[in-house]
Amino acid sequence: MNKELVNIKERGEGVPNSGRDVPPNDHVESISQEDKDVPSTSGIPPSRRRTLPAEDDMDCDKPPRIPGDSPCLPLSIIESDFKKDVKNDKPALAKKFIDRAFTVVGNQIEDVKYSMKNIKFVNELTAKLPSGCHAAKVAQEEGIDVPVEYQNIPGIPSKKLKGKEALKKYGGTKKKVVNEMWEIQAIFKAAETEEKFAILYLGWNSEHMYNVDVEWFREHYKRFYDIAEARNKFVAVLKEKVSDNEKKALIELEQTMTPDLQYDSSNRYWVLQDLTYFHSKIQQESGSGNVHYMCITGPTTPLPIYTFVTQHVMQGRVLSKCIEETRRLVKTTQKKALRNGPSDKPSPQLRTTPCENKEWCKCNLNYASMFRRNCFGKRTKLCIPDEMGRLQNLDEHRFGDEYVSVECSSACKCSQKCPRRQLQKGGKKMLVVLCEDEKKGYELVAGENIEAGELIGELVGELFLAPQQEEDPTGSPVAKRSKPDASSSGDRTTQLKLKDGPFYKTFSIFNAEMAIVSRHIGNAMRFIRHSTSPNALFIETLSRVNHKDSIIPRMGVFASKDIAIGDKITAFFH
Repeated sequence: MNKELVNIKERGEGVPNSGRDVPPNDHVESISQEDKDVPSTSGIPPSRRRTLPAEDDMDCDKPPRIPGDSPCLPLSIIESDFKKDVKNDKPALAKKFIDRAFTVVGNQIEDVKYSMKNIKFVNELTAKLPSGCHAAKVAQEEGIDVPVEYQNIPGIPSKKLKGKEALKKYGGTKKKVVNEMWEIQAIFKAAETEEKFAILYLGWNSEHMYNVDVEWFREHYKRFYDIAEARNKFVAVLKEKVSDNEKKALIELEQTMTPDLQYDSSNRYWVLQDLTYFHSKIQQESGSGNVHYMCITGPTTPLPIYTFVTQHVMQGRVLSKCIEETRRLVKTTQKKALRNGPSDKPSPQLRTTPCENKEWCKCNLNYASMFRRNCFGKRTKLCIPDEMGRLQNLDEHRFGDEYVSVECSSACKCSQKCPRRQLQKGGKKMLVVLCEDEKKGYELVAGENIEAGELIGELVGELFLAPQQEEDPTGSPVAKRSKPDASSSGDRTTQLKLKDGPFYKTFSIFNAEMAIVSRHIGNAMRFIRHSTSPNALFIETLSRVNHKDSIIPRMGVFASKDIAIGDKITAFFH
Protein backbone atom coordinates (compact mmCIF):
# COMPACT_ATOMS: atom_id res chain seq x y z
CA MET A 1 0.00 0.00 0.00
CA ASN A 2 1.16 3.59 -0.15
CA LYS A 3 0.79 6.58 2.14
CA GLU A 4 -0.87 4.99 5.07
CA LEU A 5 1.94 2.51 5.68
CA VAL A 6 4.52 5.33 5.67
CA ASN A 7 2.29 7.53 7.85
CA ILE A 8 1.58 4.67 10.20
CA LYS A 9 5.30 4.07 10.67
CA GLU A 10 5.93 7.76 11.30
CA ARG A 11 3.40 7.54 14.12
CA GLY A 12 5.12 4.43 15.48
CA GLU A 13 2.26 2.07 14.65
CA GLY A 14 3.68 0.24 11.64
CA VAL A 15 4.04 -3.08 13.39
CA PRO A 16 2.15 -6.35 13.19
CA ASN A 17 -0.71 -6.89 15.63
CA SER A 18 1.56 -8.90 17.89
CA GLY A 19 3.63 -5.79 18.62
CA ARG A 20 6.77 -7.11 16.90
CA ASP A 21 8.49 -5.33 13.99
CA VAL A 22 9.22 -8.60 12.19
CA PRO A 23 7.71 -12.04 12.82
CA PRO A 24 10.18 -14.38 14.55
CA ASN A 25 11.83 -17.22 12.66
CA ASP A 26 9.17 -19.68 13.66
CA HIS A 27 6.70 -17.65 11.57
CA VAL A 28 8.89 -17.22 8.49
CA GLU A 29 9.48 -20.72 7.18
CA SER A 30 7.30 -22.50 4.62
CA ILE A 31 3.97 -23.77 5.86
CA SER A 32 3.56 -27.53 6.04
CA GLN A 33 1.86 -30.00 8.33
CA GLU A 34 5.23 -31.55 9.16
CA ASP A 35 6.87 -28.25 10.11
CA LYS A 36 7.22 -28.13 13.88
CA ASP A 37 7.13 -24.32 13.74
CA VAL A 38 3.58 -24.14 12.38
CA PRO A 39 1.56 -21.88 14.70
CA SER A 40 -0.75 -23.74 17.06
CA THR A 41 -4.44 -23.84 16.20
CA SER A 42 -5.49 -24.59 19.76
CA GLY A 43 -7.17 -21.23 20.04
CA ILE A 44 -9.14 -21.61 16.79
CA PRO A 45 -12.58 -23.25 16.74
CA PRO A 46 -12.53 -26.60 14.86
CA SER A 47 -14.86 -25.26 12.19
CA ARG A 48 -12.29 -22.59 11.29
CA ARG A 49 -9.45 -25.05 10.81
CA ARG A 50 -8.09 -26.40 7.59
CA THR A 51 -10.27 -28.78 5.62
CA LEU A 52 -9.71 -30.78 2.47
CA PRO A 53 -11.19 -29.26 -0.68
CA ALA A 54 -14.23 -30.60 -2.47
CA GLU A 55 -16.36 -29.44 -5.36
CA ASP A 56 -19.70 -28.15 -4.13
CA ASP A 57 -20.88 -31.61 -3.19
CA MET A 58 -20.18 -32.74 -6.77
CA ASP A 59 -18.35 -35.89 -7.75
CA CYS A 60 -17.59 -34.66 -11.28
CA ASP A 61 -14.00 -33.47 -11.59
CA LYS A 62 -14.02 -32.30 -15.21
CA PRO A 63 -15.34 -29.11 -16.80
CA PRO A 64 -18.78 -29.40 -18.41
CA ARG A 65 -18.75 -30.52 -22.03
CA ILE A 66 -20.94 -29.52 -24.90
CA PRO A 67 -22.83 -32.42 -26.53
CA GLY A 68 -21.62 -32.98 -30.06
CA ASP A 69 -18.78 -30.47 -29.69
CA SER A 70 -15.13 -30.87 -28.92
CA PRO A 71 -14.71 -30.68 -25.14
CA CYS A 72 -13.81 -27.46 -23.37
CA LEU A 73 -10.13 -27.36 -22.60
CA PRO A 74 -9.37 -27.87 -18.89
CA LEU A 75 -9.11 -24.69 -16.86
CA SER A 76 -5.69 -23.81 -15.54
CA ILE A 77 -5.52 -22.75 -11.91
CA ILE A 78 -3.92 -19.39 -12.60
CA GLU A 79 -1.85 -17.56 -15.19
CA SER A 80 0.52 -15.00 -13.74
CA ASP A 81 3.10 -12.88 -15.56
CA PHE A 82 3.65 -9.76 -13.47
CA LYS A 83 5.39 -7.62 -16.10
CA LYS A 84 2.88 -8.54 -18.80
CA ASP A 85 -0.07 -8.08 -16.47
CA VAL A 86 1.10 -4.65 -15.31
CA LYS A 87 1.33 -3.52 -18.94
CA ASN A 88 -2.12 -4.89 -19.71
CA ASP A 89 -3.59 -3.46 -16.51
CA LYS A 90 -2.75 0.18 -17.18
CA PRO A 91 -5.45 0.86 -19.81
CA ALA A 92 -7.95 -1.22 -17.88
CA LEU A 93 -7.34 0.68 -14.66
CA ALA A 94 -7.93 3.97 -16.49
CA LYS A 95 -11.52 2.95 -17.17
CA LYS A 96 -14.27 3.37 -14.64
CA PHE A 97 -16.33 0.64 -16.26
CA ILE A 98 -15.20 -2.34 -18.31
CA ASP A 99 -17.74 -3.79 -20.72
CA ARG A 100 -18.41 -7.45 -20.12
CA ALA A 101 -17.75 -9.77 -23.04
CA PHE A 102 -18.86 -13.30 -23.83
CA THR A 103 -15.98 -15.76 -24.12
CA VAL A 104 -15.81 -18.19 -27.04
CA VAL A 105 -13.31 -21.04 -26.96
CA GLY A 106 -12.20 -21.64 -30.54
CA ASN A 107 -11.28 -19.90 -33.76
CA GLN A 108 -12.55 -16.39 -34.39
CA ILE A 109 -15.83 -16.18 -36.29
CA GLU A 110 -16.54 -13.34 -38.71
CA ASP A 111 -20.01 -12.32 -39.81
CA VAL A 112 -20.79 -9.63 -42.36
CA LYS A 113 -24.01 -8.62 -40.65
CA TYR A 114 -23.45 -8.97 -36.91
CA SER A 115 -20.81 -7.32 -34.75
CA MET A 116 -18.35 -9.40 -32.71
CA LYS A 117 -17.26 -6.54 -30.44
CA ASN A 118 -18.99 -8.17 -27.47
CA ILE A 119 -17.20 -11.50 -28.07
CA LYS A 120 -13.75 -12.47 -26.81
CA PHE A 121 -12.20 -15.41 -28.68
CA VAL A 122 -9.61 -17.55 -26.88
CA ASN A 123 -7.73 -20.71 -27.81
CA GLU A 124 -7.98 -22.07 -24.30
CA LEU A 125 -9.90 -21.10 -21.22
CA THR A 126 -7.77 -19.93 -18.30
CA ALA A 127 -8.58 -18.22 -15.03
CA LYS A 128 -6.62 -15.01 -14.52
CA LEU A 129 -6.38 -12.48 -11.76
CA PRO A 130 -8.43 -9.28 -12.20
CA SER A 131 -6.88 -6.01 -13.36
CA GLY A 132 -4.44 -4.54 -10.87
CA CYS A 133 -3.73 -6.96 -7.99
CA HIS A 134 0.01 -6.28 -8.45
CA ALA A 135 1.07 -7.67 -5.07
CA ALA A 136 -0.87 -10.89 -5.68
CA LYS A 137 0.92 -11.36 -9.00
CA VAL A 138 4.32 -10.72 -7.43
CA ALA A 139 3.44 -13.16 -4.65
CA GLN A 140 2.59 -15.81 -7.24
CA GLU A 141 6.13 -15.44 -8.62
CA GLU A 142 8.11 -14.95 -5.42
CA GLY A 143 5.94 -16.12 -2.54
CA ILE A 144 5.58 -19.26 -0.45
CA ASP A 145 3.03 -21.96 -1.22
CA VAL A 146 -0.20 -21.70 0.74
CA PRO A 147 -2.35 -24.65 1.95
CA VAL A 148 -3.67 -27.22 -0.50
CA GLU A 149 -7.14 -25.63 -0.60
CA TYR A 150 -5.86 -22.81 -2.78
CA GLN A 151 -4.24 -25.11 -5.30
CA ASN A 152 -7.60 -26.27 -6.65
CA ILE A 153 -9.47 -22.97 -6.96
CA PRO A 154 -9.23 -21.36 -10.43
CA GLY A 155 -8.24 -17.71 -10.33
CA ILE A 156 -7.03 -17.73 -6.72
CA PRO A 157 -3.25 -17.31 -6.16
CA SER A 158 -1.47 -20.31 -4.68
CA LYS A 159 1.35 -18.33 -3.02
CA LYS A 160 1.74 -15.49 -0.48
CA LEU A 161 4.58 -13.15 0.42
CA LYS A 162 5.95 -13.89 3.86
CA GLY A 163 8.98 -13.28 6.07
CA LYS A 164 11.93 -10.94 6.61
CA GLU A 165 13.23 -10.97 3.05
CA ALA A 166 9.87 -9.98 1.55
CA LEU A 167 9.41 -7.24 4.13
CA LYS A 168 12.91 -5.92 3.49
CA LYS A 169 12.45 -5.95 -0.30
CA TYR A 170 9.07 -4.21 -0.38
CA GLY A 171 9.41 -1.78 2.52
CA GLY A 172 7.62 -3.61 5.29
CA THR A 173 10.29 -2.65 7.82
CA LYS A 174 11.54 0.60 6.27
CA LYS A 175 10.06 3.99 5.38
CA LYS A 176 10.77 3.43 1.69
CA VAL A 177 7.69 1.46 0.74
CA VAL A 178 6.87 -0.03 -2.68
CA ASN A 179 3.40 1.49 -2.89
CA GLU A 180 1.68 -1.00 -5.20
CA MET A 181 2.83 -3.85 -2.95
CA TRP A 182 0.66 -2.69 -0.06
CA GLU A 183 -2.86 -2.71 -1.46
CA ILE A 184 -5.66 -3.18 1.05
CA GLN A 185 -7.53 -6.47 0.77
CA ALA A 186 -9.76 -6.38 3.84
CA ILE A 187 -10.17 -4.63 7.18
CA PHE A 188 -11.31 -6.02 10.52
CA LYS A 189 -11.94 -4.74 14.01
CA ALA A 190 -8.78 -5.14 16.10
CA ALA A 191 -9.28 -7.48 19.03
CA GLU A 192 -7.33 -5.30 21.48
CA THR A 193 -9.22 -2.02 21.03
CA GLU A 194 -12.22 -0.57 19.22
CA GLU A 195 -10.12 2.41 18.12
CA LYS A 196 -8.03 0.32 15.71
CA PHE A 197 -8.58 -1.58 12.48
CA ALA A 198 -6.51 -4.63 11.56
CA ILE A 199 -5.54 -4.40 7.87
CA LEU A 200 -5.02 -7.44 5.62
CA TYR A 201 -2.84 -6.66 2.59
CA LEU A 202 -3.25 -8.24 -0.81
CA GLY A 203 -0.68 -10.92 -1.62
CA TRP A 204 0.71 -11.01 1.93
CA ASN A 205 0.42 -13.77 4.50
CA SER A 206 -2.05 -12.95 7.27
CA GLU A 207 0.84 -12.70 9.74
CA HIS A 208 1.80 -9.39 8.13
CA MET A 209 -1.26 -7.42 9.24
CA TYR A 210 -1.06 -3.92 10.69
CA ASN A 211 -3.22 -1.87 13.04
CA VAL A 212 -4.37 1.64 12.09
CA ASP A 213 -6.55 4.28 13.75
CA VAL A 214 -10.21 3.91 12.81
CA GLU A 215 -10.86 7.62 12.31
CA TRP A 216 -7.71 8.13 10.24
CA PHE A 217 -8.60 5.14 8.06
CA ARG A 218 -12.18 6.32 7.54
CA GLU A 219 -10.92 9.73 6.42
CA HIS A 220 -8.36 8.39 3.92
CA TYR A 221 -10.01 5.16 2.70
CA LYS A 222 -13.74 5.74 2.80
CA ARG A 223 -14.54 3.15 0.10
CA PHE A 224 -12.90 0.33 2.07
CA TYR A 225 -14.48 1.63 5.26
CA ASP A 226 -17.95 1.55 3.68
CA ILE A 227 -17.41 -2.02 2.44
CA ALA A 228 -16.44 -3.11 5.95
CA GLU A 229 -19.42 -1.29 7.45
CA ALA A 230 -21.81 -3.06 5.04
CA ARG A 231 -20.26 -6.41 5.98
CA ASN A 232 -20.49 -5.62 9.70
CA LYS A 233 -24.14 -4.68 9.33
CA PHE A 234 -24.81 -8.06 7.72
CA VAL A 235 -22.85 -9.82 10.49
CA ALA A 236 -24.99 -8.11 13.14
CA VAL A 237 -28.19 -9.28 11.42
CA LEU A 238 -26.83 -12.81 11.04
CA LYS A 239 -25.92 -13.01 14.73
CA GLU A 240 -29.48 -12.08 15.66
CA LYS A 241 -30.81 -14.95 13.55
CA VAL A 242 -28.58 -17.54 15.26
CA SER A 243 -29.25 -18.85 18.77
CA ASP A 244 -26.22 -21.14 19.10
CA ASN A 245 -23.43 -19.35 21.01
CA GLU A 246 -20.65 -21.26 19.24
CA LYS A 247 -21.97 -20.13 15.87
CA LYS A 248 -22.30 -16.58 17.15
CA ALA A 249 -18.60 -16.66 18.01
CA LEU A 250 -17.76 -17.90 14.52
CA ILE A 251 -19.87 -15.16 12.97
CA GLU A 252 -18.05 -12.55 15.05
CA LEU A 253 -14.75 -13.66 13.47
CA GLU A 254 -16.05 -12.31 10.16
CA GLN A 255 -15.53 -8.79 11.48
CA THR A 256 -13.10 -9.05 14.42
CA MET A 257 -9.51 -10.28 14.04
CA THR A 258 -7.91 -12.33 16.83
CA PRO A 259 -4.18 -13.13 17.22
CA ASP A 260 -4.91 -16.87 17.08
CA LEU A 261 -6.71 -16.54 13.76
CA GLN A 262 -4.15 -14.12 12.34
CA TYR A 263 -1.26 -16.53 12.88
CA ASP A 264 -3.15 -19.62 11.70
CA SER A 265 -2.37 -18.98 8.04
CA SER A 266 -3.46 -22.51 7.07
CA ASN A 267 -6.99 -21.74 8.23
CA ARG A 268 -9.65 -22.01 5.52
CA TYR A 269 -10.94 -18.64 6.70
CA TRP A 270 -8.22 -17.07 4.54
CA VAL A 271 -9.34 -19.07 1.50
CA LEU A 272 -12.79 -17.50 1.82
CA GLN A 273 -11.23 -14.05 2.29
CA ASP A 274 -9.40 -14.48 -1.03
CA LEU A 275 -12.56 -15.68 -2.77
CA THR A 276 -14.34 -12.60 -1.43
CA TYR A 277 -11.66 -10.19 -2.64
CA PHE A 278 -10.93 -11.57 -6.11
CA HIS A 279 -14.54 -12.36 -7.02
CA SER A 280 -15.65 -8.93 -5.79
CA LYS A 281 -12.86 -7.34 -7.81
CA ILE A 282 -14.13 -9.08 -10.95
CA GLN A 283 -17.64 -7.89 -10.11
CA GLN A 284 -16.44 -4.31 -9.66
CA GLU A 285 -14.72 -4.32 -13.05
CA SER A 286 -18.09 -4.95 -14.67
CA GLY A 287 -19.94 -2.44 -12.50
CA SER A 288 -21.58 -4.96 -10.14
CA GLY A 289 -21.74 -5.24 -6.35
CA ASN A 290 -19.47 -7.17 -4.01
CA VAL A 291 -19.87 -10.82 -3.06
CA HIS A 292 -18.74 -12.10 0.34
CA TYR A 293 -18.04 -15.73 1.29
CA MET A 294 -18.72 -16.88 4.86
CA CYS A 295 -18.85 -20.30 6.53
CA ILE A 296 -19.96 -21.04 10.10
CA THR A 297 -20.14 -24.84 9.94
CA GLY A 298 -17.78 -27.77 10.54
CA PRO A 299 -14.37 -28.35 8.93
CA THR A 300 -15.68 -30.98 6.52
CA THR A 301 -17.86 -28.51 4.61
CA PRO A 302 -16.70 -28.46 0.95
CA LEU A 303 -15.20 -25.22 -0.29
CA PRO A 304 -16.94 -23.55 -3.27
CA ILE A 305 -14.54 -24.44 -6.08
CA TYR A 306 -15.42 -23.01 -9.48
CA THR A 307 -14.25 -20.44 -12.03
CA PHE A 308 -15.86 -17.03 -11.52
CA VAL A 309 -17.08 -15.22 -14.66
CA THR A 310 -19.48 -12.36 -15.35
CA GLN A 311 -20.65 -13.53 -18.79
CA HIS A 312 -21.27 -16.83 -20.55
CA VAL A 313 -18.49 -19.05 -21.86
CA MET A 314 -19.25 -21.12 -24.97
CA GLN A 315 -17.82 -23.12 -27.84
CA GLY A 316 -17.74 -21.73 -31.38
CA ARG A 317 -20.62 -23.95 -32.51
CA VAL A 318 -22.85 -22.41 -29.85
CA LEU A 319 -22.06 -18.89 -31.06
CA SER A 320 -22.83 -19.99 -34.63
CA LYS A 321 -26.20 -21.24 -33.39
CA CYS A 322 -26.86 -17.87 -31.72
CA ILE A 323 -26.08 -16.04 -34.97
CA GLU A 324 -28.35 -18.40 -36.88
CA GLU A 325 -31.15 -17.82 -34.36
CA THR A 326 -30.61 -14.04 -34.55
CA ARG A 327 -31.09 -14.15 -38.32
CA ARG A 328 -34.32 -16.09 -37.85
CA LEU A 329 -35.67 -13.60 -35.30
CA VAL A 330 -34.75 -10.60 -37.44
CA LYS A 331 -36.41 -12.21 -40.44
CA THR A 332 -39.53 -12.80 -38.36
CA THR A 333 -39.51 -9.15 -37.33
CA GLN A 334 -39.32 -8.03 -40.93
CA LYS A 335 -42.22 -10.28 -41.89
CA LYS A 336 -44.34 -8.77 -39.13
CA ALA A 337 -44.07 -5.45 -40.99
CA LEU A 338 -44.67 -3.42 -37.86
CA ARG A 339 -45.80 0.13 -38.43
CA ASN A 340 -42.80 1.71 -36.76
CA GLY A 341 -41.32 2.75 -40.09
CA PRO A 342 -37.61 2.74 -40.88
CA SER A 343 -35.20 2.36 -37.99
CA ASP A 344 -34.09 5.98 -38.40
CA LYS A 345 -37.53 7.24 -37.37
CA PRO A 346 -39.22 7.40 -33.95
CA SER A 347 -41.10 4.28 -32.81
CA PRO A 348 -44.73 4.13 -31.70
CA GLN A 349 -44.92 2.12 -28.45
CA LEU A 350 -47.35 -0.72 -27.88
CA ARG A 351 -47.10 0.01 -24.16
CA THR A 352 -45.40 2.57 -21.98
CA THR A 353 -41.64 2.49 -21.55
CA PRO A 354 -39.33 4.01 -18.91
CA CYS A 355 -36.64 4.59 -21.54
CA GLU A 356 -35.02 8.00 -21.18
CA ASN A 357 -35.57 8.41 -24.93
CA LYS A 358 -39.17 7.21 -25.11
CA GLU A 359 -39.79 8.45 -28.65
CA TRP A 360 -37.10 6.18 -30.09
CA CYS A 361 -37.38 3.14 -27.81
CA LYS A 362 -37.74 -0.12 -29.77
CA CYS A 363 -37.98 -2.54 -26.83
CA ASN A 364 -41.72 -3.22 -26.79
CA LEU A 365 -41.79 -3.58 -30.57
CA ASN A 366 -38.92 -6.07 -30.43
CA TYR A 367 -40.86 -8.08 -27.88
CA ALA A 368 -44.02 -8.06 -29.99
CA SER A 369 -42.20 -9.21 -33.11
CA MET A 370 -39.78 -11.71 -31.56
CA PHE A 371 -40.91 -13.10 -28.23
CA ARG A 372 -44.69 -12.81 -27.91
CA ARG A 373 -44.74 -16.62 -27.82
CA ASN A 374 -42.12 -19.04 -26.56
CA CYS A 375 -40.50 -21.88 -28.52
CA PHE A 376 -43.52 -24.10 -27.89
CA GLY A 377 -46.19 -21.59 -28.94
CA LYS A 378 -47.18 -20.51 -25.45
CA ARG A 379 -47.98 -16.83 -24.85
CA THR A 380 -45.33 -14.93 -22.88
CA LYS A 381 -45.56 -11.87 -20.66
CA LEU A 382 -43.39 -8.79 -21.12
CA CYS A 383 -41.86 -7.36 -17.93
CA ILE A 384 -41.42 -3.59 -18.14
CA PRO A 385 -39.35 -1.72 -15.52
CA ASP A 386 -40.37 1.48 -13.77
CA GLU A 387 -38.34 4.69 -13.80
CA MET A 388 -36.00 3.18 -11.18
CA GLY A 389 -35.32 0.09 -13.28
CA ARG A 390 -37.43 -2.27 -11.14
CA LEU A 391 -39.50 -4.80 -13.08
CA GLN A 392 -43.17 -4.33 -12.27
CA ASN A 393 -45.80 -6.77 -10.99
CA LEU A 394 -43.45 -9.72 -10.46
CA ASP A 395 -45.46 -10.65 -7.37
CA GLU A 396 -48.26 -11.65 -9.76
CA HIS A 397 -46.12 -14.42 -11.28
CA ARG A 398 -47.78 -17.84 -11.21
CA PHE A 399 -46.37 -21.28 -11.81
CA GLY A 400 -46.09 -21.84 -15.56
CA ASP A 401 -45.98 -18.14 -16.50
CA GLU A 402 -43.37 -17.31 -19.14
CA TYR A 403 -41.84 -13.91 -18.38
CA VAL A 404 -39.43 -12.08 -20.68
CA SER A 405 -37.62 -8.74 -20.42
CA VAL A 406 -36.32 -6.64 -23.32
CA GLU A 407 -33.63 -4.02 -22.71
CA CYS A 408 -32.58 -0.99 -24.69
CA SER A 409 -29.79 -1.06 -27.26
CA SER A 410 -28.10 1.49 -29.51
CA ALA A 411 -31.26 1.49 -31.65
CA CYS A 412 -33.10 3.28 -28.82
CA LYS A 413 -30.54 6.11 -28.80
CA CYS A 414 -30.51 6.29 -24.99
CA SER A 415 -27.51 6.36 -22.64
CA GLN A 416 -26.04 3.62 -20.46
CA LYS A 417 -27.86 5.22 -17.51
CA CYS A 418 -31.27 4.37 -19.01
CA PRO A 419 -33.42 2.43 -16.49
CA ARG A 420 -34.15 -0.13 -19.19
CA ARG A 421 -30.55 -1.43 -19.21
CA GLN A 422 -30.40 -3.27 -15.89
CA LEU A 423 -28.65 -6.45 -17.05
CA GLN A 424 -26.10 -4.39 -18.97
CA LYS A 425 -25.26 -2.43 -15.81
CA GLY A 426 -25.21 -5.47 -13.53
CA GLY A 427 -26.67 -6.03 -10.08
CA LYS A 428 -25.45 -3.47 -7.54
CA LYS A 429 -26.51 -5.21 -4.33
CA MET A 430 -24.03 -6.80 -1.95
CA LEU A 431 -24.49 -10.57 -1.86
CA VAL A 432 -23.26 -13.19 0.60
CA VAL A 433 -22.48 -16.82 -0.21
CA LEU A 434 -23.11 -18.34 3.20
CA CYS A 435 -22.82 -21.84 4.64
CA GLU A 436 -24.61 -22.18 7.97
CA ASP A 437 -25.76 -25.79 7.53
CA GLU A 438 -23.23 -28.35 6.33
CA LYS A 439 -25.94 -30.54 4.78
CA LYS A 440 -27.32 -27.68 2.68
CA GLY A 441 -23.92 -26.29 1.73
CA TYR A 442 -23.44 -22.74 0.50
CA GLU A 443 -26.53 -20.62 -0.20
CA LEU A 444 -27.02 -17.14 -1.61
CA VAL A 445 -28.12 -14.56 0.96
CA ALA A 446 -29.04 -10.89 0.59
CA GLY A 447 -26.21 -8.73 1.97
CA GLU A 448 -28.54 -5.72 2.01
CA ASN A 449 -32.22 -4.99 1.49
CA ILE A 450 -33.48 -5.68 -2.04
CA GLU A 451 -36.76 -4.24 -3.30
CA ALA A 452 -39.27 -6.18 -5.38
CA GLY A 453 -38.41 -5.93 -9.07
CA GLU A 454 -34.75 -5.07 -8.51
CA LEU A 455 -32.04 -6.97 -10.36
CA ILE A 456 -30.14 -9.35 -8.09
CA GLY A 457 -27.74 -10.57 -10.76
CA GLU A 458 -27.40 -12.60 -13.94
CA LEU A 459 -27.16 -16.38 -14.02
CA VAL A 460 -24.07 -17.13 -16.10
CA GLY A 461 -22.01 -20.21 -16.86
CA GLU A 462 -21.20 -22.36 -19.84
CA LEU A 463 -23.77 -21.89 -22.60
CA PHE A 464 -24.21 -25.11 -24.51
CA LEU A 465 -26.54 -26.83 -26.94
CA ALA A 466 -28.78 -29.35 -25.21
CA PRO A 467 -30.70 -31.47 -27.75
CA GLN A 468 -33.70 -33.36 -26.44
CA GLN A 469 -32.92 -36.65 -24.72
CA GLU A 470 -29.18 -35.99 -24.92
CA GLU A 471 -27.06 -36.61 -21.87
CA ASP A 472 -26.25 -33.60 -19.68
CA PRO A 473 -22.49 -32.88 -19.64
CA THR A 474 -22.61 -32.68 -15.84
CA GLY A 475 -23.63 -36.33 -15.63
CA SER A 476 -27.24 -35.63 -14.66
CA PRO A 477 -30.14 -36.60 -16.92
CA VAL A 478 -30.97 -33.75 -19.25
CA ALA A 479 -34.28 -32.03 -18.68
CA LYS A 480 -36.94 -33.53 -20.90
CA ARG A 481 -38.98 -31.00 -22.81
CA SER A 482 -42.69 -31.32 -23.32
CA LYS A 483 -45.17 -29.27 -25.28
CA PRO A 484 -47.38 -26.96 -23.26
CA ASP A 485 -50.60 -28.44 -21.96
CA ALA A 486 -53.13 -25.73 -21.25
CA SER A 487 -55.26 -28.15 -19.23
CA SER A 488 -52.48 -28.81 -16.76
CA SER A 489 -51.77 -26.52 -13.83
CA GLY A 490 -48.22 -27.78 -14.01
CA ASP A 491 -47.71 -26.53 -17.56
CA ARG A 492 -44.03 -25.99 -18.18
CA THR A 493 -41.47 -26.31 -20.92
CA THR A 494 -38.75 -27.88 -18.81
CA GLN A 495 -38.66 -30.35 -15.96
CA LEU A 496 -35.44 -30.23 -13.99
CA LYS A 497 -34.33 -32.22 -11.02
CA LEU A 498 -34.54 -29.90 -8.04
CA LYS A 499 -31.10 -30.95 -6.86
CA ASP A 500 -29.61 -29.53 -10.07
CA GLY A 501 -30.77 -26.06 -9.08
CA PRO A 502 -29.15 -23.28 -11.12
CA PHE A 503 -26.28 -25.60 -12.09
CA TYR A 504 -28.44 -26.53 -15.08
CA LYS A 505 -30.99 -24.04 -16.45
CA THR A 506 -32.69 -24.26 -19.82
CA PHE A 507 -34.24 -21.55 -21.99
CA SER A 508 -37.75 -21.77 -23.38
CA ILE A 509 -38.23 -18.37 -25.06
CA PHE A 510 -34.96 -17.57 -26.85
CA ASN A 511 -33.89 -21.05 -27.86
CA ALA A 512 -35.12 -24.32 -26.37
CA GLU A 513 -31.95 -26.08 -27.50
CA MET A 514 -29.72 -24.04 -25.21
CA ALA A 515 -28.99 -24.28 -21.51
CA ILE A 516 -26.63 -22.82 -18.90
CA VAL A 517 -24.40 -25.13 -16.88
CA SER A 518 -22.73 -23.42 -13.91
CA ARG A 519 -21.27 -26.31 -11.95
CA HIS A 520 -17.69 -25.38 -12.86
CA ILE A 521 -18.04 -21.94 -14.46
CA GLY A 522 -20.40 -19.28 -13.12
CA ASN A 523 -21.03 -16.59 -10.52
CA ALA A 524 -22.83 -16.16 -7.20
CA MET A 525 -26.23 -16.91 -8.78
CA ARG A 526 -25.26 -20.60 -8.88
CA PHE A 527 -25.85 -20.72 -5.11
CA ILE A 528 -29.56 -19.86 -5.35
CA ARG A 529 -31.66 -22.68 -3.90
CA HIS A 530 -35.07 -24.03 -4.87
CA SER A 531 -38.20 -23.06 -2.96
CA THR A 532 -41.94 -23.53 -3.50
CA SER A 533 -42.44 -20.01 -2.11
CA PRO A 534 -39.55 -18.16 -3.77
CA ASN A 535 -38.58 -14.51 -3.48
CA ALA A 536 -36.80 -14.32 -6.86
CA LEU A 537 -37.48 -15.17 -10.51
CA PHE A 538 -35.32 -16.27 -13.44
CA ILE A 539 -36.33 -14.08 -16.39
CA GLU A 540 -35.02 -14.57 -19.92
CA THR A 541 -33.75 -11.21 -21.14
CA LEU A 542 -32.90 -9.71 -24.52
CA SER A 543 -29.97 -7.50 -23.62
CA ARG A 544 -27.31 -6.18 -25.98
CA VAL A 545 -25.56 -2.81 -25.99
CA ASN A 546 -25.30 -2.68 -29.79
CA HIS A 547 -28.40 -3.62 -31.78
CA LYS A 548 -26.06 -5.11 -34.40
CA ASP A 549 -24.72 -7.67 -31.92
CA SER A 550 -25.99 -11.22 -32.27
CA ILE A 551 -28.56 -12.25 -29.67
CA ILE A 552 -27.01 -14.33 -26.88
CA PRO A 553 -29.57 -15.93 -24.53
CA ARG A 554 -29.31 -14.34 -21.07
CA MET A 555 -31.04 -15.03 -17.76
CA GLY A 556 -31.65 -12.25 -15.24
CA VAL A 557 -32.46 -12.92 -11.59
CA PHE A 558 -34.95 -10.41 -10.19
CA ALA A 559 -36.56 -10.08 -6.76
CA SER A 560 -40.24 -11.01 -6.98
CA LYS A 561 -40.88 -9.53 -3.53
CA ASP A 562 -38.99 -7.42 -1.01
CA ILE A 563 -35.98 -9.32 0.36
CA ALA A 564 -34.55 -8.25 3.71
CA ILE A 565 -30.88 -8.27 4.60
CA GLY A 566 -29.94 -11.75 5.81
CA ASP A 567 -32.74 -13.51 3.91
CA LYS A 568 -31.88 -16.43 1.64
CA ILE A 569 -32.50 -15.82 -2.06
CA THR A 570 -34.61 -18.61 -3.54
CA ALA A 571 -36.32 -19.41 -6.83
CA PHE A 572 -38.67 -22.06 -8.18
CA PHE A 573 -36.92 -24.17 -10.81
CA HIS A 574 -39.43 -25.18 -13.48
